[in-house]
Amino acid sequence: RQDNDGLSALSWACTRGRVQAVQCLIDRGADINQADLSGKIPLDLAASQGNPTAVQILLERGAMLEHVDINGLRPLDRAIMCRHLPVVQSFLKRGAKLGPNTWAMATGKNDVMIVLLNKLLEDGNVLYRKNRLQEAAHRYSYALNKFPPIESLDCTFRQLRLNFLLNHSRCKRKMNEPEEAEELASQVLKQKPDCYEAYYARAKSRVDLRKYDDALKDV
Repeated sequence: RQDNDGLSALSWACTRGRVQAVQCLIDRGADINQADLSGKIPLDLAASQGNPTAVQILLERGAMLEHVDINGLRPLDRAIMCRHLPVVQSFLKRGAKLGPNTWAMATGKNDVMIVLLNKLLEDGNVLYRKNRLQEAAHRYSYALNKFPPIESLDCTFRQLRLNFLLNHSRCKRKMNEPEEAEELASQVLKQKPDCYEAYYARAKSRVDLRKYDDALKDV
């Protein structure tokens, strides 16, 4: 059954964060992916409400993580819009994709941006360790394009950006692209002139480029 807005009993339970009601209705056969008139399923409503337990129950019982409503928004986007970080993290652990609306909703929300960027860094590092270098480089490059202007970055963002640049440099060198590796390491040193890891990474790239004198200056 649905009301005039297309909301089911499960949808109403999700809008109110009633975990026991959510569990009970699902156990009794409620359609976990039934959309209302605006295209929102119970997971969308739970994401907006912000109860991570309700969200977890829905995900475990088969709710569509990548469902898109009539406004083009997914559950992750709604959690970001409402700044529910535990729910955002739950979706990311489940492999939620980061799309244009995700970043649009995160604009101006530094706490959310840090969570999203850290997830990309973690994913890139896992791929790097598995020697899936092209995929890792894509993650690093994609993330670097999502940072706010460098002059507006606080210390947390600055350090995170350094980590991306340095890891991207190492990745590019292993991909036999020493010119890009050298440039990325140099960007680190512009921001942090005493970063010995960046000097070491740049020196190795310069050796690959046969810039031996320049490499010696870095070590």
